[in-house]
Amino acid sequence: MNRFKLVGVIGAALFLSATLPGCALQGGAANEQGPNDADITANVQTVLRQHSELGPPNELHGSTHNGVVYLSGLVATSSQSESAKALAEGVPGVRKVVSSVATEQ
Repeated sequence: MNRFKLVGVIGAALFLSATLPGCALQGGAANEQGPNDADITANVQTVLRQHSELGPPNELHGSTHNGVVYLSGLVATSSQSESAKALAEGVPGVRKVVSSVATEQ
């Protein structure tokens, strides 16, 4: 694995985890009509785990803020990154998916 890519992925994850909670607070109350962010995150993780091509040695992480799913991590190919995004978009309650998943190729 390329060390520079790993450092970039870790840096992006740290940046998002530090800044997104503040953005969620400014967005107002959660949508009472759909699943909450914790449920959406859990559902996205479940869907991703059901696809063996996205499992180890790939590393995918997700978080949700106001229905927007933020994916990060490292996968082997761009098609795996696209697949992870498409799968997350299909989860009920997801309004949008922002992917910063890096690829080894």
